[in-house]
Amino acid sequence: MNSTIATPQTTKNITVFFVLTFVMSVPPYLVAALVPKEMVMLTGLIIALAPITAALILAYRENRADGAKRLLKRCFAYKKSREKSGTRPSFS
Repeated sequence: MNSTIATPQTTKNITVFFVLTFVMSVPPYLVAALVPKEMVMLTGLIIALAPITAALILAYRENRADGAKRLLKRCFAYKKSREKSGTRPSFS
């Protein structure tokens, strides 16, 4: 059985990720309250991109450009991850 134990460093990284994501998401919410209705969709897009932006910032901070590149490769390597797991997604 694979058991994972959160180390203090892992817990700190997760906390930093969520705080950074929150901080990046709040200003667009405030802007959305002030802009015309036509612009609200743009602020929603900015809010939706906050988690990946926060992850890229933290990956870059830890391993520079190599860390950000590895993160992006893992994000877009769907076929490889599916082959490794040996399972196919079920949509039933």
